[in-house]
Amino acid sequence: MRRWRFFLGEAGQSVRANFATTLAATLTVLIVTLLLGVFSVAGYWLYHYLTGVQNQVTVKAYLPKSDAKNAAVLNRIDNDIRKIQYVKDVTYVSPAKALTKLSSSEQDDASLLPVNPLPPSFWIHLTNPHEAGYVQQQLYQITEIKHCGSSPCVDYGKQIVGRVLTIATWTVIVVGILVALIGVASVVLIANTIRLSIFARRREIEVMKLVGATNWFVRVPFVLEGMLTGFVGALLAVCLLLAAYAGIVNLSTTAIHPTAGFPGGVPALMVLLTGFGLVLGALGSSLTLRKFLRV
Repeated sequence: MRRWRFFLGEAGQSVRANFATTLAATLTVLIVTLLLGVFSVAGYWLYHYLTGVQNQVTVKAYLPKSDAKNAAVLNRIDNDIRKIQYVKDVTYVSPAKALTKLSSSEQDDASLLPVNPLPPSFWIHLTNPHEAGYVQQQLYQITEIKHCGSSPCVDYGKQIVGRVLTIATWTVIVVGILVALIGVASVVLIANTIRLSIFARRREIEVMKLVGATNWFVRVPFVLEGMLTGFVGALLAVCLLLAAYAGIVNLSTTAIHPTAGFPGGVPALMVLLTGFGLVLGALGSSLTLRKFLRV
């Protein structure tokens, strides 16, 4: 216990004695953590938004109008569709129900016709929207769907869906790369900033090593100093992010909150960012000390 008090005292004294470099390191952690928080939240929100868009991809398989009231045929087709790989759920849409899904103007136009022109259909959601083409091919193996009477018998908006899925995939990849680059850059920045503090005390480290101090004994105060710097910088960044979050929430109660769906919500995100600052400070100090411990 007494030894840890000594280490904490040394770390505190170092912070006071090297206030300028400590302030620079703290500001570096603040900026890095702030950027990481913004990119992480934006990336998480964007990923789930695009996932939601992908999950809305619907494959529609049409049937002959004569099958609309044939329960036995409809049940058999339903079972055949559910056996196809990548099919998540299947919903039968009768001609009357399909009419209610049209826009008001389209419903008005349809009401002028003597009969409902819409065919019975099955609306299919997939476990993997990228396999819509494969599911379409399998649906054409079902006789009633293949001979629905009006082309196309299976439709999922191939061009639009393909464009959306491509954009979604590349967006997730780009955001992931940006977050990774920020993480790597943050370690390099904090290591270089802390290196200035340690370089100013290199003679002190050499003397400690020459009088028999172990690497562990020399390393701990600097690691604690780095952790303290990282914690303060991350805490300030968290406060700024909380203020920005409160502003977004108060701006509009109907707006989609950037942390909606994040595991644990805002508190968990704040704890993770603060922990990131601690780890960042400790890692930066440890990496930088290796060179100066070789006496």
